[in-house]
Amino acid sequence: MLQPQEVEVWYVIPAIRKGLVEELKKLGVKETDISRILHITKASVSHYLKNSRANEDLRGIKKEIKRGARLILRGECPTKIIQKLTIISMQKGVTCRIHKRIDGIKNNCQLCGELYKNVKVKI
Repeated sequence: MLQPQEVEVWYVIPAIRKGLVEELKKLGVKETDISRILHITKASVSHYLKNSRANEDLRGIKKEIKRGARLILRGECPTKIIQKLTIISMQKGVTCRIHKRIDGIKNNCQLCGELYKNVKVKI
């Protein structure tokens, strides 16, 4: 069984990056510039846009991803935005939903939400 941190690294963060790539593209940013801005390879940008990578359901944090993309274009640190989105994902149960699907968890675990409930994060 995976730890929540492993779910973040292997599933949530790539899905957040994909969401940011898609939003930046919608905002008219060229793929080469997206690669540079997010510090990822051009190949990763291409894979994200072709839906061949990181197809996790981020229902619950899509608004925050849109806001994050706009903030990145205004000069906010992408790493900071991704970290905030990761915490929000845990608070809103997105990480738990992905974890349950991957590991077949049947109980109503709310560990991540409990651990991060007092952490104030805003995008």
